[in-house]
Amino acid sequence: MDLNDTNNTGQPAAISNQTLRSIVEQGFFGRAGSLADARSACAELILARAMIEAQTKQIELLGSALAA
Repeated sequence: MDLNDTNNTGQPAAISNQTLRSIVEQGFFGRAGSLADARSACAELILARAMIEAQTKQIELLGSALAA
């Protein structure tokens, strides 16, 4: 995805775990009350990604076992 392309407005873009961790650890948003919400949301996204990755690996293992 080219972030400089003006035709991409409104399209979701992937955010790296590094960026999410940076927001969790250092903060990003300046408005009062939003920093805690942003940190919490980023931490939840990191956890969700880890859970999805683990589940995907487990599904692949089960699928390969059934195919054999």
